[in-house]
Amino acid sequence: MTSWDKTVRCYDVQMGSKWDQKMNQNVQAPTAGVFKAQIQEQAPLLDCCFSSTGQHVFTAGCDKMVKMWTLGQPQAQVIGQHQAPVKCVHWVPSHNMVVSAGWDRLVKYWDPRSPGQPKAQVQLPERAYCMDVRGQLMVVGCANRQVCVFNLQNPGAILKTLQSPLKHQTRCVGCFSTGDGFAIG
Repeated sequence: MTSWDKTVRCYDVQMGSKWDQKMNQNVQAPTAGVFKAQIQEQAPLLDCCFSSTGQHVFTAGCDKMVKMWTLGQPQAQVIGQHQAPVKCVHWVPSHNMVVSAGWDRLVKYWDPRSPGQPKAQVQLPERAYCMDVRGQLMVVGCANRQVCVFNLQNPGAILKTLQSPLKHQTRCVGCFSTGDGFAIG
């Protein structure tokens, strides 16, 4: 997890057997979170995600950088940079890429094996506030209640831009596990 205190902390969730009265049987459920590792950064962190293997943590923050921390290493490596704070970061397993969205109104795609220059970038209508990825679907919630939908088979273009039906600013988005829709809040 990331924090305004500039720290990335990793925990291992311990599973245990628990009696479920509704199901009338023992089920596996999280019983404890065990602290595993942490690193300190130079600026508040706004988001993080894991690679598919769980060996790397990707972070986004107010220092305008996208970083990759290999667990067990003392510091993170910069893989990309925005012109303003980076609000969202996600690992896209189907493309072996990291995607980030920031307050500079850009979505950028990064290959962590060759850091530095984005592999692609797309202009958003407003600052990014939230993002989710599932399969080939990516949704970015932006300022002024804008919602941008991407098909990752064509990641260099916005598929559709919608006005949120919510009265207030979109702060969270979640793609359906099937990758064929999304919810906003």
